[in-house]
Amino acid sequence: MAAAAQLLLAESLGLAVLVLALFWSRRRFGLTPLYVSLGVFQPVQVLLSSSVYVQLWPGVDISPGAAVFAAGLLAILLVFIREDALEARKLIYGIVGANLVMILVLAMVAAQLRAQGTANFLEVPAAIFDQGARVTAVGTLVFVIDVVLLVAVYTAIRRGFPRSPFLRVLLTLGGVLCFDALAFTTGAFIERPDYGELLRSALLAKAVLGLGFGFALGLYLRLFEPSELPTAAPNQPLRDFFSAAGWADKFEWQADRVDEIEARLAKAQQVARMGFLDWNLHTDLIYWSDEMVHLFGYPRGHNLQTLSKTVGLVHPDDRALAQASIAAAVEGRGVHSLDHRVLRDDGSVMWVHAEGEMLPPRAGAPPRFLGTLVDITARKRAEEERRQVFERITDAFVALDRDWTYTFVNSKAAQLFGRTPESLVGRHIWTEFPEGIGQKFDLQYRQALATQQPAFLEEYYPPYDKWFENRIYPSPEGLTIYFHDISERKLAEQQVRHLNQNLELLVRKRTRKLEVANKELESFSYSVSHDLRAPLRAVTGFAQILQRRHRSALPEEGQRYLDNIVSASERMGRLIDDLLEYSRLGRKALRFGTVSLAEVMRHLRHDFAHRLAEEGGQLEIAPDLPEVCGEATLLGRLFSNLVDNALTYRRPGEPAQVRIDWREAGERIEVRVSDRGIGIPPEHQAKVFDVFQRLHGEEEYAGTGIGLAVVKKVADLLDGEVRVESEPGKGSTFVVALPRPRTAAGSTDGDEDA
Repeated sequence: MAAAAQLLLAESLGLAVLVLALFWSRRRFGLTPLYVSLGVFQPVQVLLSSSVYVQLWPGVDISPGAAVFAAGLLAILLVFIREDALEARKLIYGIVGANLVMILVLAMVAAQLRAQGTANFLEVPAAIFDQGARVTAVGTLVFVIDVVLLVAVYTAIRRGFPRSPFLRVLLTLGGVLCFDALAFTTGAFIERPDYGELLRSALLAKAVLGLGFGFALGLYLRLFEPSELPTAAPNQPLRDFFSAAGWADKFEWQADRVDEIEARLAKAQQVARMGFLDWNLHTDLIYWSDEMVHLFGYPRGHNLQTLSKTVGLVHPDDRALAQASIAAAVEGRGVHSLDHRVLRDDGSVMWVHAEGEMLPPRAGAPPRFLGTLVDITARKRAEEERRQVFERITDAFVALDRDWTYTFVNSKAAQLFGRTPESLVGRHIWTEFPEGIGQKFDLQYRQALATQQPAFLEEYYPPYDKWFENRIYPSPEGLTIYFHDISERKLAEQQVRHLNQNLELLVRKRTRKLEVANKELESFSYSVSHDLRAPLRAVTGFAQILQRRHRSALPEEGQRYLDNIVSASERMGRLIDDLLEYSRLGRKALRFGTVSLAEVMRHLRHDFAHRLAEEGGQLEIAPDLPEVCGEATLLGRLFSNLVDNALTYRRPGEPAQVRIDWREAGERIEVRVSDRGIGIPPEHQAKVFDVFQRLHGEEEYAGTGIGLAVVKKVADLLDGEVRVESEPGKGSTFVVALPRPRTAAGSTDGDEDA
């Protein structure tokens, strides 16, 4: 490749980089440098396009002016894609205007050279300027058509390929430059005999430029500005792009945008109840936003205030703190951020959160302080209500955030800590109480926060020498802890434990003594009963012999005395037998097991069959009696005594009627023995189970007063209960509650019968 061609390619690359760099720097310098550069391009383009051509390869010539023209189209397309339609239109109008001026100037120069009296020292032919004017006129017309095609083609391709910006710019620039080659060559050189060669050369050359500049623009859009703006030119209708009212539209549009932004800002301040202020430190004048004026209750229009007036509106109790915070911000020692009270125009108090900072200094501009005030009265009122609620809680109460910083401490908690709530809020718990690290409180708090599960803890805290009860409630924001001092309760519990231990020891001692006394009493009762049998047997025996052999020899009174002796001896024998039976209960080991009540009742019916027949009584037994846990012999003795009691205490002249049935009662089986006898008065029902308790004389109903005592003792031995339900004259029901069968038989220890 020839040196001229290499230089042309370098020039083209430099023009592309220059246009892209000027556009990228618009954020700092605006678009003016780009527009000025494009204005300089126009005369250069005209001059080069009409006089200079470079051979790329044999048969393909290109003018450097074509590269300048391609750079102009690149700039227009870039502004069209990344800026609004008004900016792109302004650039196009500028280029067209510059070209029209150029045509006029070239025509005037050509006419001047032809006029008589004009000195042409360089002997420049007027035809050159005529050619330049003609080329520029044709180029301007073609340029307008090119721009229309540029907008139309890019918009159409954008619809067809919405996700391929690289392809869009390649096709757009390549297609428009090829059309420009056709239109410009035809318009400027159609009369020349080599028009065909010129057209073929121009088409190939413009295609190469289109590919090169399109590739450069595609890379820029991908690497430096990859996303299109929502208000960019491709979203504007084509007819709007060429509207004649460009400047008016733009200023009107910008004014509308400013009004819209200000309206949104005012609405946002109103919704947030946030005022804005701008303080000029040279004049001490402060501009208040409309919402700021509204917050302080002033009429509209009071936007300009003085520093002294603004500071005077701060509550007297908070004024010094607010002034110190603002001074620190002005001196660059931080930002102004403070909750404090202000006085409204009607005298009411309003809580605000103030924020403010100094603007970065600019040369020639006065120092300014910008700030905001947010009405937080409702929040402060809610916080006060919450504080009062927490203060009414009888327990101590604290709240911690996830960084273990106190966010609330009620007065009860502060009192236990020996602090004030204000000295703890905002402080780290383990910075204030480092001795608690590693204690059970610390470990429980961390576990509750990690698992988000409530916890309960009673623990001694050595640093305070006190017991505390803690109820811990975690949340994603931190912990809420209720606690109170339980040292007095723990001391009382300790004293109660000591008393219980002493009482248990005393009870065990008394129980052992009572057990020994009961055993001695049982042994004594058994010994007395056993020792009385021998002399009683002798008395009874001799009385019976005397009654059989010598009764007739005795007078009537002697016979009566003898009968009384025999009867008393027999009654004494029965009493001793019953006493022996009672004393034997519990003196031997009992083998508990599953006992069929049906089998027990079968033997019972057999034992009382003769007596029932003689007395005409009835014994009705439920057919579905269950099994119970107990000992068969003792159960037989228990129910035998109850049936005997029912048959004995029947109403005079009426046969006895006895019924045995059952029912379930939780873990027990209740067996009910009912009769229709004489009944038991309520005041005597609790005494009938005591030993030797009789409600009737021997002449009315025979008995020893031990039968029901045996029933009670047997029920106790079998881990059961017995009670009576009775009404005088209507009968009695004895209810025996017995345990259900167990899974395995057991035993209770007792003394073996001597």
